[in-house]
Amino acid sequence: GGALLLEKIVAYNAGTFVVVADSSKEKPHIGALFPVPVEVVPEARIAVANALEKFGARTVLREAVRKAGPVITDNGNIILDALWEAPPDAEEMEQRINLIPGVVETGFFTVHTPMVFIAQRDGTVTER
Repeated sequence: GGALLLEKIVAYNAGTFVVVADSSKEKPHIGALFPVPVEVVPEARIAVANALEKFGARTVLREAVRKAGPVITDNGNIILDALWEAPPDAEEMEQRINLIPGVVETGFFTVHTPMVFIAQRDGTVTER
């Protein structure tokens, strides 16, 4: 949860971008049923949250599980989880969010289409 920028750097520079996940992560749409993480410089939290609300998203500061306070990324930033009522256009929304001052990176990965492998509960693997 705290390596969003590093994950994006690796994904965009990889010859082949492969995502491996279990079936609990499989969602039909990103942004409406499952929030999109947005890594934010802490001082820009309110401004970024307000801008995301103008884009139709509700935001929640991601809280840590085993400690008090927010999740802190590998780069010392925080994560806002953004959720829309209806699925946004991922490519357009990634571009719009990245223009907000204080945003470090988003959980939209639209530049390279990944190969996605989902491990199912029955032990099979499906490719999407």
